[in-house]
Amino acid sequence: MQRIACDERADWREKADAAGFVFHTMDGQRYWDERAYYAFTLKEIEADIEAPTAELDAMCRELVARAVDDERMLRVLRIPERFWTFIAASWKRGDSSLYGRFDLSYDGQGPAKLLEYNADTPTSVFETAVFQWMWLEDAKARALTPADADQYNSLHERLIESWKEVAKGAHVHLAGALDDPED
Repeated sequence: MQRIACDERADWREKADAAGFVFHTMDGQRYWDERAYYAFTLKEIEADIEAPTAELDAMCRELVARAVDDERMLRVLRIPERFWTFIAASWKRGDSSLYGRFDLSYDGQGPAKLLEYNADTPTSVFETAVFQWMWLEDAKARALTPADADQYNSLHERLIESWKEVAKGAHVHLAGALDDPED
C-alpha cells in the first residue's frame, strides 16, 4: 500500500455541490479530502482486504443467526428489545439486505482489521459509489493516476444488482434522518 500525495482539484467543491455531495465539509472541517490517495497491489487487495472481508461477513452472519434466538446476545449487542421480534422474523425469512459496509483498519502489513460494521445505512455510500468514481475519472484525465487505474470497490454496480433483488415484487420501506445532510 502506498500513500500518494497529490494536488486537489481546484473546483472539487463546486463539483461536489453539483453532484449533490453537500456534506463534503462538516462543522468547518473537511469530510472529503483528496490531497492524497492510496495505491494497492493486487495481492494486497485479494489477500489483505477481500479475503478478511469475506471471513468477517461470514462471522457477522453467524453471529446474527445465533443472536436472533438468544436474548442475552441481543442485550450485549444493545439491540432495543422492541425490535427483537422484527429482526428475528426478517432473519428467519431470509429477507434480502441491500448492502453492508465494513470500516477497516489496514496498515499494509497483513490482513485488514474490523473497526465497525454498518449494514443498510446510507453513511459513506454516496461518496464511495459516486464521488470517488468522479474523482478517479478526473484523476485519470489529469494523468494523476495511471490510465488503467481502477477503484477497488464495485459498490455502484453491486447496488444496482442488489436493488433489483431487494425490490423484486416487494414493498421497500426507507427511513432517514432527513434533517441530516449525510442522510
